[in-house]
Order: sequence, then structure tokens, then C-alpha cells
Amino acid sequence: MTTPRACDDDIAIVGVGCVTPGADNMDEFWQVLVNGENHVVDIPADRWNAQAYYDPDPMAPGKSYVRRAGLIRAPDEWDNRLFNINDFEMNQMDPQQRLVLDCTYMALENAGITRAHLAGSDTGVFVGAMNSDYRGLFTAASTIVGNYTATGVSNSIIAARVSYVFDLRGPSVTVDTACSSALVSIHLGAQAIRSGDCNLAICGGTNYLTLPDVFVHLSKAHMLSPTGQCHAFSDKADGYTRGEGCGMVILKRLKDAERDGDNIWATILTGSNQDGRSVTPMTAPSMSQQVRLLEQVYSNANIDIDRLDYIEAHGTGTPAGDPIEATAVGNFFKDHGAIGRVRYIGTVKTNLGHLESAAGAVGIIKVLLMMRHSLIVPSLHFANNNPNPRIDFEELQLQVPTKVLEWSRENKIGCVNSFGFGGTNGHCILIEYTKRRSSSDILHAALKTPCIVCLSANSEKSLAGSIRDLCGHPDVENMDVHDISFTSTCRRDHYNLRIAKVVDDLHDLLTTLEEHVRSGAKAANALRKPRVVFVFCGMGTTWKGMCKEMLVEFPVFREKLEEIDRLLSSYVQWSLISRLEEESHFDDPLFSPIAIFACQVGLASLWQSLGVQPQKIVGQSVGEVAAAHIAGCLTLEDAVKIIYFRSYHLSQVTGGKMLIVRNARRASPTALAISGDADSVDAIKKWLQSSSRSSSKQAQLLELQVPVAFHSHHVDSCKAPLAESLQDIEPSEPTVDMISTVTGEVITDAPGIYYWVDNMRRPVLFHQAIAKSVEAKQKNVFIEIGPRSVLRAHLADIFSHEDPKCVISMSKPPEQKLFLSAVATMYELGADIEWSKLPTMGRNVTSVPHYFFNRQKSLGRSEAAVTILAGVSSLYRKHSYVFPIEGDFGMIAMISPHGQTSLYDHVVSGVIVVPGAFYVEVGFGIAAHLSTSKVKWAVGVEFEQPLVIQKDSVLRIDIDFAKDLHGEARAKAPIKLSKDGKHLATLKLTPLGADDHCMTAVMNLAHIQGRCKTRVDKDEIYSSLRRFGFQYGEAFSLITTALKSDRECLATVRVPPFLRDEMSGIVVHPSILDSLLQSSVILMSDQNDVNDLLPRSIRWFVLHRQIEDVMLIHTTLKHAGRKQTVYDVTLLTTQGIVIAELEGLVIRSITETRVGVDDMYVCDWKKVNDVPLPYSVDPKEGSNIVFVTDVVCSKAIVLPNPEERRISDFDGSKEKSDEGEKEKQEEDKKKADEHTTVNQIVVQYRRSDDIFRKLPEDWRRS
Repeated sequence: MTTPRACDDDIAIVGVGCVTPGADNMDEFWQVLVNGENHVVDIPADRWNAQAYYDPDPMAPGKSYVRRAGLIRAPDEWDNRLFNINDFEMNQMDPQQRLVLDCTYMALENAGITRAHLAGSDTGVFVGAMNSDYRGLFTAASTIVGNYTATGVSNSIIAARVSYVFDLRGPSVTVDTACSSALVSIHLGAQAIRSGDCNLAICGGTNYLTLPDVFVHLSKAHMLSPTGQCHAFSDKADGYTRGEGCGMVILKRLKDAERDGDNIWATILTGSNQDGRSVTPMTAPSMSQQVRLLEQVYSNANIDIDRLDYIEAHGTGTPAGDPIEATAVGNFFKDHGAIGRVRYIGTVKTNLGHLESAAGAVGIIKVLLMMRHSLIVPSLHFANNNPNPRIDFEELQLQVPTKVLEWSRENKIGCVNSFGFGGTNGHCILIEYTKRRSSSDILHAALKTPCIVCLSANSEKSLAGSIRDLCGHPDVENMDVHDISFTSTCRRDHYNLRIAKVVDDLHDLLTTLEEHVRSGAKAANALRKPRVVFVFCGMGTTWKGMCKEMLVEFPVFREKLEEIDRLLSSYVQWSLISRLEEESHFDDPLFSPIAIFACQVGLASLWQSLGVQPQKIVGQSVGEVAAAHIAGCLTLEDAVKIIYFRSYHLSQVTGGKMLIVRNARRASPTALAISGDADSVDAIKKWLQSSSRSSSKQAQLLELQVPVAFHSHHVDSCKAPLAESLQDIEPSEPTVDMISTVTGEVITDAPGIYYWVDNMRRPVLFHQAIAKSVEAKQKNVFIEIGPRSVLRAHLADIFSHEDPKCVISMSKPPEQKLFLSAVATMYELGADIEWSKLPTMGRNVTSVPHYFFNRQKSLGRSEAAVTILAGVSSLYRKHSYVFPIEGDFGMIAMISPHGQTSLYDHVVSGVIVVPGAFYVEVGFGIAAHLSTSKVKWAVGVEFEQPLVIQKDSVLRIDIDFAKDLHGEARAKAPIKLSKDGKHLATLKLTPLGADDHCMTAVMNLAHIQGRCKTRVDKDEIYSSLRRFGFQYGEAFSLITTALKSDRECLATVRVPPFLRDEMSGIVVHPSILDSLLQSSVILMSDQNDVNDLLPRSIRWFVLHRQIEDVMLIHTTLKHAGRKQTVYDVTLLTTQGIVIAELEGLVIRSITETRVGVDDMYVCDWKKVNDVPLPYSVDPKEGSNIVFVTDVVCSKAIVLPNPEERRISDFDGSKEKSDEGEKEKQEEDKKKADEHTTVNQIVVQYRRSDDIFRKLPEDWRRS
């Protein structure tokens, strides 16, 4: 076997992307590796209740002996908008699909391949995926199943989703060979490129641990490690630990990658085979087939096997698998290599767990990173004193690295193994690709040459993150700014929020970006594309040295001027290029207009080469010749002829004078050019000067240094000669709308001979043409085409209402930097620049800038998902929505649109809020599960915080019992209800003896009705409730009428038939119980003084008999105070028999006289060090600084004296004070506004009640 040499079939890896436990990207993954980090963790409760599924007995039904795994961060968060996927579809997509899209995007960025470049191509997609647990969360009866579910949970869509999102037309295959899926996918991708099925392949694998089911399956097969760790090659090897993540690589023919200047990591050679029946059982690894695969791959590789230093093993840590693999690779390399040649063998599974169908791809990425960093990283959980006794490392010439080692060899070679438990094996060889840095690369790094660096995103958060990551990248100081420029412009996708900076070097870039962040500047929004108008300037715009820099830096510009130079040679003996480079003859009346024309044609051609095309064209005076050429009216040959003869004939005449006057009319409403006899122009000038002095309105007067008064009778003698000289021109109708400055109208016919005569003689209607060139409600952008700006100074005069933008193409030096600034401005304005046409010194793809994902939390959860993940026992269900967890580990309550549709009718201030009555019924559900006797229970509750629920979503509430209590004892202790750590309510359950309450108690309805004389109808009751923000639906509007007195009321409640369907398996429906709470509003006499009502607590509620269809509610006011009111409520039959009793309903009221901020929020203060004060304050004066966060106005108000602590009212207005004090406060506030940055002290408000919706509108928007 010999040194590797390139051939046409060589396949290169040009991009990589990954997400693993402990790492959201490749850079973080490298830190995990080089630091020897272990990211196998205890499975958290927010994934599933691992304790409920745990049993150390491998054969325990429905249990796993494993509680640990390698898990990625925040799998429920994703940036769906980046991939144009709506929120509904995102909510039903398997996280495996999300991971593949993210890693594909990162791999494409790493490769420097844009979505636009790939769209419509024959690119192939090959993705390994073996698990589909996510499908198990969407049962047939689930209410969240919708039209996106089928594609969201299907493994076949994993690869197809990539093809769809990126519009890829090549083969698209999801591969399942179990744990070898990723490497086999990469093998298939390489084969597809070789066979011609595709020219580029996106390959890899993904895995996500959704459910405990597979843990149970693998536990029964004794495949998993009871200690929860992959002890690869160690005497502690006892099975593998599961992990999740994703790795994707981009494959391309090496010759194509070199041609395209891609980011080549390595070349790759792959192979795959199957164990067949070479071993028994099917899941056993076959040493003979592993050796045979190695023989196959290396016989085709044509490499020097002694140069292979590292083996990334499958290395799962199983007692049988590790010795077989180590023996196979050790004997093969020993038999085919030099005697005594030791190789390193390790596995990433010791860091992350076994990523199963993603394992092979992540193993490849690990080896690639080691090659790039020239380091071999340690394999964990192994020491030289604890090797697997069945592996003779010395005999096999293998060594497990236990610390970071140098890997200094050039053209490094490593390999990766990956085996599936069904017998499908994969192996690949990785050969490092080394590109030598050229001397020109080194020179570029040292030069201070301007370039454009641009960043874009779909959101401000993403853009800010991209800037932060660029400035903070650990290797940014070693990057060439021109490579960053090349990457950001040519090798990145471009989105609507944009910034573009023209910088000279890396320090300039970092400083500019940091200042952008520090200033709080917003990105330009390019959602609306610009409507471009090219404006070609007229005479008097040349300057010495113009075009010299452009000729050097921009080949398109130079090529166009060289073409003009060749055409001019038919008329003149001198060279246009030579005169521009020599900076001579700019005062020559023949050369000057020709130079303007050439400059304009060069600039317009340069803009067009960059993809910036005009929708309208305007030319001023001589500028109309170049304008007509760009508009398609003239060939370049005819345009050169016209500019030459126009310039020649005008150069033969003299006389007259020209004067520019500002604040008059013609070029713009406040400026004009006067051309005529010298004495007449002088007289006008004198009169204007006199008028200006007398009226105190200063006019700006500028005499133009021209040999002749253009566009006046002084050029009449040129008309006939010019017409004669242009006899053979062949003009055409314009292909781009051109507005004439001769007529002020759009040119519809070909501009013939006499048009150009008029162009020379008639006044220039520049103002009219510019005004006509814009379109209302469009993003009009003028690009000035010429040696210097003419239009910009007049825009405000021409347009009083519109705000068109003006971009200058050229001015005095530095020409290159100014033009680049113009390009950057057009990019920010929304132009789609063809960056590949812009000259750049950059050649290499850099890792920054990269896109920062703007993730949002969303992952579908059905009723089945909630109960399965919580570990709910399916055998012991005594309540409709309170469920016990397996193994006596507590309970959960669940609300779903499938079982409790009516609860979604409980709307408060526009949002669905879980009714407090629901928590009372939860108490009865708890009692049903814990009670061993038929004792009656009373339920008391203290309400802590409201809980908002989204329409059609499933909600889980955790029920937390006191520790070390069991059975009925657990029920008697306070029980906390919580959601995501948010304390919702505390329950108190009390068992009642048989004599505690009389089941046949009867109330005298006649006496009650005699005391309650005032009738209240249903509309009035629910109108009052709506005033407090309760916008109840039909299920919570059960009270039909009521009678009331000052301290009691009797209301009628009717239970609709549809509620009966929800009453099975519960004690009292929350809608009925909520009606008891609602009845309190009937007794409120001072409703105009109350802002809101907060149910605070219920002392106890007890049910004596079955609910009926029509019932009465008797409510008594027990105590009325300023802060709270207490009621007792009894539910009765229509004959007065007691059905249920509610004692001690406490309603907290918030009145106009006391705004209860304490009731609405809990303040969490976070310490911020080194806070800059708005301005210097003397501590001796006892000054007090009050920071008001962005909940209100994001300002800091400095109060000079603690006695004057009058902060703002709800509307932010100051309290009244005497005029002197008020002026001082206003001055202080003004100073603070000038210096204060938002949130110098951060106050985080946690919503403690829905009363917050009563705040002023501008508060709520915060």
C-alpha cells in the first residue's frame, strides 16, 4: 500500500455540522472532546419521569434499569422561521427532523454553500435514523393530530424534509441499519456521487430519545449499562448508554471542491457489508465480517497503512462487542503494517453515550476535528490499570489515549468503525486535506485594503447573535478580514435584516461591529426591494485623478473603458486610459465630456455586473449620451460617436457665461443654471446680490468655469455640424424607461439625430425628469452615475413629501472605498448583489459569520404523551383527570380539549385561564386515589397564581405531596399544585366522619325568597362579570336568574346536557363549582369602585349528594372589608335540600384608591455591578436614583433629594408641583434621558395574576 494520490473518484468532505450532548455546534463539540467532558446525565423530569419507569430488575415488566442518557439541550426549542415552516407544522415535527435541518444548515455554512446555490440542483440527501418513538406520542384519539402529523412523525420524511426545504432534486433516502445508519448513509452518498446520481451529497444521522419504551426494550435484551456509562475497553464494560444528537457532512468530488475553492476537510473512502448468518444470534458482532470489511476497504484505498494513526472505534462498552472489535482491527493492522507500529483507539461514546443512528457521523466529525487541531483527545473511563481482560492491547499494538496528545503528522489518516445490531457494518478512512497558504494570502493579511463584510438574519435577535459570535470567536484574531468578507458576501445566505460594513482590516471590523451593538443601531430591513433609478450627471463634474483607482481595482470598469478607448481611436490620436492614468487634460473641452461619458458607462456597467439593474434612467445634459446607451437606445459605437462629435463641435466655440443660483428655480425648486451673454449674466448676478442683501435671503451664486455658455444661443453654430456628423447613427427604442431632460417626458421613440441636437442646445429639464422618475409608495433609490454627485444636494428641494434615497457611485479619493460603501448601502436597501462579480482578495471560507438560531419553544404534546411521559399508571385510574404515577411517585392532573372541552370556555381578559374551581376537583381526584375507605372529603384551597392555557393544547399540572408520607396521610398534609415550577395553588383535604354533616339538611326557600326582593337577570350578572374581565363561554354561563338582598342572594343554575358528558369519573364539574364563585358578584353593591376581583381561597368545599340538572345557589355575605370579602355558598335542590356546601370563599378586591401592584407582580432583583450613573451625583446630598424599567418607559429619573420621591403615576406623568420644582425635575429627567441605557438594573416581573391585563395598554405591550 502506497501514499494516497488524488484521482477523479476521490470524494471530499467539504462541510460538517453537529449537535451533541453538551454541544450545540461543532466548536462546542470540540471543547467537549479536548476537555474530556462527560455529558451523560440523569434523565430529567421534563423529558420523562425516569423514576417511574425504573427498576433494577432487568425483567421487571414495563421497567428499565437505566436512568441516565446523553441528552441535548433544549430539544423543544427551534428556529422554524429560518426554514419557512409555520408554527403549526413545527409543533408536530419530530425533533429528529429539526436536528437534521439545523445540522444541515450548519454544515452548508461550514462548507460555504448557500441555499440559493443548491436550489434546484441534483444534490442527494442520505440520513440515518433508526428510532421513531415520537410517533408514539400521537395516538389515534389525540386531539392534536392534524394535517401535519403524518409528515411530522414519519422517518421517511427526515431526508425528504431536507430535500424539500432546500429544493434539492437528487436522491433522498432515510436509512435504517440501526447503529451503523449514519456511516452507511455516508457510504451511500459517496457511491451516489461516483455513479453520477448527484454531484453533492448531504449525509449523516440523527437520533432523539422521546420515550422510555426503547430503554425498556433494550433493558430486556441486557444491552444497556446498569451504571449508565459507556466504559469502552475497560474492565468495567457492562453495556452501552443511550445518547441523542445529530451529525451531518457534505460530500463532493475532490476535483469539484478544489475547483470551487471549497472548505475541504479530508477525503473519505467508505465500505459496508453484512454479517449474514456468520454468527448467532443476529445481534452478536462478527469478527470475521469486520476483518473482511477492512480488507475490502483498504484494498481499494491505495494508501500507506502505516500512516494511519487513529481508530475511532464503534466502542459501545459492551462486554462482547469491545473485545471482538479491538481484536479485529488490531490483528488486521498488525498483519498489514509495520512490526511494533502502535495505533491509538478511542470512542466518542465515552463522552456522549451511544448516539445510535447518529453515531457514525459524530465519530467522523470527531476525527476531522482532531486532524484540524492536530490533537488526539482522550477516551474516557479507561485507565491503563483497568483494561478489559479480554483485550490484549500490547499484542494488538493498540493504545487507548487517556489524555490530550499531539498529532503532528502531515496528511494525517484516521478511520471510523460503525456496526448495527442487525449485522450491517460500516467503515471509512479519512485522509486529511492540506492546502498550503500561498504567498499572496499572506500578503493580503498584511495589506489595509477595504472590503465589505455583511451580516443578515430573519430577526434582530439572530443578527445580534451573529455579530456577538463573530466578535467573540476564539480564532477571529487569526482570520484574514478579506476571507471573512469573501465568506460573508459570497458564501452566506442573505436575509431581510441586513448590515454591511466597509472596513480596512480586522481591527476596523471588530471595532465597527462592537460600536454597532453599543449604539443600539437597528439593521436595515430589505423586505421591500429598491426601485432603482440611474442618474447620469452633466458637465463640470470632472476632477484630476478620477477613475484612476477604479481602473486598477475593478476589472469590469477597466474592460469597458478599454472598449471605449478602442472605439475612440477612430477619432483621436490619444488614449483615454493613458490620460486618466496620467491625470492629465481634464481642462481640455474635448477630453472632459468624453471622460465623463466613459466614467459613466464604466460605472453603470459595473453596477449591472453586480446585479443592480435600473427601472428608470435619467441623464443630465451630456450625461444623456451614456444614459441612452445603458437604456438600450444606442450601441456603444454610436454612443462614442455622439459624445465625440458633441464634444468636438462644442470645443470649437466660445463665449457667454454660466451661473449657478441656489434658492431659485430650474435644476430644482430652489436652484437653477443661467446660461447666456456674459453681460446679461453679470447683470443678473449683480441684481441677485443686491436683492439678497435687501431681503436678508442669501442666494448662493457660483460662476462655472466653462469655455462656452452651454444650452444657449452661443452654441447655435454647432447644431448643423453636429447633425451632419451623426447621419449614420442607428438609434433604437429604449429597453429601460428613460426620462428625457430635453422634454421632461418618457422617451418612447428612438432618439435620432435631432434629439441629440436639441440635447446640446435646449435647456436641461433635470428637475422635471427626476420628479417624474419616482413612483408613489415605492422604495425609490437614485444611484448617481458619474465622477461626482449632483443630485443629492437637491433631493430635499425636489421632493417635499417623499423620501427617496440617493447613493453616490464616485467622488474624490478613495474611489474604491466609496464605491464599496455604495454597494454596501444598496445591499442594506435590499438589492440582491451578485457578490461573486465583486473583486475580492478573500479565498478561504471562514467559520464566521454564521447564523444565530432564534429558537422558540414548541413541541407537540397530546394527552397520551403527557400521561406516558409522566409515568402514569394505566391500570389504576379512578378519576377523569387526576392520574397516579407508577411506583407511588406522586400524581399529575391533566387538562385536554379531548376530555375537558368546557374548561377552554373560561376566558379572563382575553386569555384562557384554568378556573380555580378545577383545583377543588383535583382535590377530590387525589382523595379518590389515596383513600382506602368510603369516607367523605372536604377540599380547601388557597390560590397562588393563575395559569394560562393555550387553545387546543394539553396541560399537565404536577401534584406535589409532603415527603415521607403515604396513603391517606399524604392527603391530610398540604398539597401543592405547580406547573414548570410555578406554584399555582395549595390544597388541604379533610376527611369527614359520618356525623359531621347531615346528608338531608334542608333550607327554607320561602324565607330566603322573602328576604331577597330584587330580581337580577342573566345578562346583568354576566355583564358585571365581563366588567371584571371574565369573558365566559357557554360552559361557564350557567346562572340563569337570581333574587338578591343586601347580604344574600338565591340564584338558579341549569346544567346543559353537553356538560353531562364530562361529568363521568369526577365529583363536581368545575363549571358548576365556578357558578358558586360567580354568584358572589351578584352581592357587590359598589362595583364602580372595584377594578378587579381575585379569588383568594376557599376554606372548604364538601359534596353531600348527586348533582341535578336544575339547582339553586344560596350565597351569603359574611364579611365585607376594603381588601377582601368573605362569602358562604350552598348548592341546593329546587326543594331546598343541601347538595354541597362551600364555606369561606375569600374574594380579594383591588380598588381605585389603592392600586395593588404587590398583588399583580413579584419582583426579582438581579445585581448588576459597575452601573454607570446618568451623571455625577454628590452622595452628601442624599440623592436617590430610581430606575424605571422598560415595563413603563425605560428611563432613569434622578431625584436630587430623598424627600422628593414622587415617581410616576400609572401613565408615567409627574405629580403636580410648583413651577420651579417642576422645571428642575424636567431638567433632571432630560439629563437622565441623555445618558441612561435601558435596564441598567434589571427588574424581572413574574405575572402573579391576570389583573396585569388591566394595566394601561403601553404597559401591556412591554
